[in-house]
Amino acid sequence: MAAKKESSSRRGDRKEQILEAASEVFSHKGYNEVTVADITSGAGIAKGTLYLYFHGKEDLFLEVIRNAVHRLRLALGEAVGEVDDPLERVRVSVPVIFDFCRREAGLYLAIFQQASFLQSERQKEYNALYEPLAKDFQRTIEEGMRRGIFKAGDPEVISHGVFGFLASLIYQWLLLESADGAPEGYAEEMPDTIARFFCYGLVGEAIIGPGELSEGLRAQCRHQLEEIRDWQQELVRLEKILKPYT
Repeated sequence: MAAKKESSSRRGDRKEQILEAASEVFSHKGYNEVTVADITSGAGIAKGTLYLYFHGKEDLFLEVIRNAVHRLRLALGEAVGEVDDPLERVRVSVPVIFDFCRREAGLYLAIFQQASFLQSERQKEYNALYEPLAKDFQRTIEEGMRRGIFKAGDPEVISHGVFGFLASLIYQWLLLESADGAPEGYAEEMPDTIARFFCYGLVGEAIIGPGELSEGLRAQCRHQLEEIRDWQQELVRLEKILKPYT
């Protein structure tokens, strides 16, 4: 029995060794350019050994992504685990995601850029890897709605929309940084700006007809419109910064 446990432990270590080598290789070479030999050379194993753990390069790439998502969820869980307020959870989560992707910029650029090289029949499997993150955020939105904090629509639609938007922003941001094109202070301002943008959208008031507004609500709406204009100006500024790199 002890021998079996030891063998299982060694097997787990070897699989982790292959994943680490694959992550490194995918971070520096395009998906199409990576060969199994590149990965086995980086892991210091024979080619046949890799096939004891993975069917091929696609399976390995998907496992690298699954591992990255898992580690990101752990980082988010650690950051918001003791935060009770759903709105504060959203505000805290966005900078954590940005920071995590920035620390592993090479890998996340590879994931964003190389995922399209997966064969079409594996695309559904690839998309499903991000479902745990989206479901975590969806539960936060649902809780916020139950507690009357968020005035949003369909939590599932919002969750997927937020993560799609966030992934696009992070990809453009990483491209800027990799090209040394990010303005001074951009890395510090961007996550907080986007976090506040999401929070504002989640707590926004429902649209009311003009005849239904009291004077107090009119003043509140005027104030909110001013804030929306400020956000629009900020988004225009960000768009101008990102345009040369898109």
